[in-house]
Amino acid sequence: MVRYWLDITHDHRSVDQNVDLNGEECDSLIEAGILGCVFVTTSCTVVLVQHKPGSYEEQLNCRTLKTPASWLGGFSKRRIIRLLSVPGIQQICNIYVLAGLNFQKWILNDKEPEQLCWSSDLSRVVKDAFQQHLGHWDVNDSEEVDAWILDLQPDRERVIMLCAAVYLPMSPMIHYAMISIPTNGPTVPTVPNDFFLLKINNMYKENTPGDALNYRFILCGNNAYFYTAKSITVLKPEEELDVLEFLHPSDQIFSGCTCLNVPIFFSRQHGLVSVIASDADRCTLGASSLVLDTGSGTDQSCSAGGQNLSLYQLDPHEIYTAHQQTDGQLKAAFIFHVKNQLTECYDMVNKLFPTDAPIIPGFDGPLDTVVIKIAKDILDDIPAGDHRWNIEGHSTQGLGSSNSMLVFHQLKNKQRAFALYLKFLQESGLWNKLTGLTIRCGMTTTIQVLGELAEKNTAAIIMKSLPLGVVLEDSIKRAVKNYTKAEKSVLSEQDIFFREVTRIQEGILCCAEVCENACHSAMQPEAVARTLHEGNQIILTVLTETLQYRQQTAESFQLNDVAKSMNLEYLPWTAAGGPEGIVDALMLQQSLTLNYGLKVDVQRELTAVLLDEFVMLTDIILDGRKTHISTVKSAQEKPLYKQYCSDRNKLIKPLIAIKAYQKAAILAEKYLDFEVLMNICDENKDEDRLNEYMRRFKDTSFPEYRKIGDCLPEGREKLARFLSAYPTLSWMQQIYDRDFSSASETLRILAENETELVTRQKAMYSLSKLAKLAAPLASDTSDLIAEVNKRLELISYQEGIPDYVLQQHGFDCKNPKVFKPRELIALYISEEYVDSSEIDFQKALDVAAFVDDESERVEIVLQVSFIVIIVL
Repeated sequence: MVRYWLDITHDHRSVDQNVDLNGEECDSLIEAGILGCVFVTTSCTVVLVQHKPGSYEEQLNCRTLKTPASWLGGFSKRRIIRLLSVPGIQQICNIYVLAGLNFQKWILNDKEPEQLCWSSDLSRVVKDAFQQHLGHWDVNDSEEVDAWILDLQPDRERVIMLCAAVYLPMSPMIHYAMISIPTNGPTVPTVPNDFFLLKINNMYKENTPGDALNYRFILCGNNAYFYTAKSITVLKPEEELDVLEFLHPSDQIFSGCTCLNVPIFFSRQHGLVSVIASDADRCTLGASSLVLDTGSGTDQSCSAGGQNLSLYQLDPHEIYTAHQQTDGQLKAAFIFHVKNQLTECYDMVNKLFPTDAPIIPGFDGPLDTVVIKIAKDILDDIPAGDHRWNIEGHSTQGLGSSNSMLVFHQLKNKQRAFALYLKFLQESGLWNKLTGLTIRCGMTTTIQVLGELAEKNTAAIIMKSLPLGVVLEDSIKRAVKNYTKAEKSVLSEQDIFFREVTRIQEGILCCAEVCENACHSAMQPEAVARTLHEGNQIILTVLTETLQYRQQTAESFQLNDVAKSMNLEYLPWTAAGGPEGIVDALMLQQSLTLNYGLKVDVQRELTAVLLDEFVMLTDIILDGRKTHISTVKSAQEKPLYKQYCSDRNKLIKPLIAIKAYQKAAILAEKYLDFEVLMNICDENKDEDRLNEYMRRFKDTSFPEYRKIGDCLPEGREKLARFLSAYPTLSWMQQIYDRDFSSASETLRILAENETELVTRQKAMYSLSKLAKLAAPLASDTSDLIAEVNKRLELISYQEGIPDYVLQQHGFDCKNPKVFKPRELIALYISEEYVDSSEIDFQKALDVAAFVDDESERVEIVLQVSFIVIIVL
């Protein structure tokens, strides 16, 4: 089958054409100018493929060129097939087909049928040429000489062939030569124009002949480049051969060509590789001056990305000499690896971290620490091309430094440098030695930390590509305020913000803060909703593409055997709280979207968009929590899962309140919130949906969930086990079973975790106290009752705040949420509380006793006392 793409940027638009080749396979394909393409099969059938634009659809025409009957004769088992296209004048193209020692010339014309100029067997020509130039061969019968044409290239009005020959009766030594044959005549000459014997020798082995016959070559200027899977040999006029070897075991050269008079080779390990001279004469290469420019899938010597990375200008010897610390030495090894000086690289790595040293699972070891330090240095490096950073006194010589002045290109260059660094870790063997690190007050594998850093680089690139609206600009300004003071004079906020890639999460945190300020401002409700929409678009665009990148690169960041054996839990930065995570921002943004977007009377189209964004935010939050719980194997798994179930219900249930049943069902089905599914069915009286859920979730606990109301007494133990994952229901079953002590504890935990309604929290604490009093007397009875009374006292302080104060701060006075002690104090001493007296300030001081942190409590007392002195 032949597939043709009219435009490779639209890979889904192609034209397929079946070609009947009688079971043959395509060997090679070349372009024939405007005439189309030509391919040859493994049995030397030549086919012309032409694209014909149609009125309704694109068409492909495949036509087999008729070859003479004698063309298939004389092929050996080891024939080599080559196809060569040479453009002519007036829309004419010359096609040369080589099969073994048989040679054809075709002329293709867009106005006339194809013409076979000649077809000839070159075995005699090649064998006689070798016999004439190898005087030590005493050949009686030329049939005893084995000859091959390995490759051919055009050169003006002739073709140059790379040939090989061996005379086994004398020696298994195989000889190579370049033979030129004129091709502009009506027939192939019987004597070649030129014969040049190469100083390349190999031993021919009958069992593995391919080892000596896999040479190919390209012409570039006055030089010829011979290459095999493992080496490139450069032939220059009147000079000795230069050899460049690819020593890495997994490396291999696939093909070569010339591009803008530069020899280009395609390799497995380096992608596109160019061989250039280090002096002014690019076509005159000395043995000591060969330079290998490599990149991750691109030719770095020609691409802007390679030129902009200052990494390629660093001298590893200078770094090695100047820095004796481990990180400096490892940086030098990395530079050696980038420059393909693998011997020096691996020697240095083995010296720092010996191969025979035992790998002991642990945390914050020397290797793990230095690996992450260098990774962060790459992502947070100063752009060398922006001289404004020099004014601020920053060094510009770094591994991730870029010569570009554009922030977007700087981020892309850091991504390239980071990819080279990961490649170095894997190929040097250090990857398999990585264990674990301490981050965000927890233990995580070093490989997962590297994955997070790669994700943050991707997130930074995506965020920089977004249009700079008001919300994004304010978010960047707010984030930059937390950065160092020295970077404020000549640099823009974007320069400063996007330079430190490892802090990109602060942009998302500040985006949520900007939206929160808008919600509590004097803006009109519809303007607030549009601001929330703009903030949601920033957060969701960045996170959606970042999470997609995580899925695409999951295989690249698979844990090694040592990391797997440690069985560590993994809390992604997208699901972590605090300043190093973004889940707090996501929770805030989701709450703001619900209360100030979906519950506000705005345009129907805007409400629909906000609803979709609310669902996406909820999906990202729950996906992160679910991913975290799936990695927890310790005793923390059960309470974490209970908390996850409680939060899952709180996040999805608001969709039922606003009657977005379909959206709620999608999330509940994905994250198995059976309580929400039951509520949807009950509110809509939808028995069909309920039965469909019974069939779909028959292998889960959903059928048992449906039977909760009419469960038989003998099933109480089973029901209790099931309800243990649903604390909002399990306390009722515990009371029904007269297990008052467990019911009291369940209610107390629910009350502590309640943040939505203070009335619900008060009821739970009261029921917990009542259940404890009804339970048999225990050693902890008095302590629990005292703790509950203390919490009820705090609730009474909240109930003492007037409704107008809550309204002034944008809170719901009918269904107030649960305030933290610091929030209560802020309300008691706020300017909006115009009726406050010394009694209220005393209440503020009393509430300070509920703050657990002593330093924070002292700070609050001083703050209240200061306000009392000013006011009273």
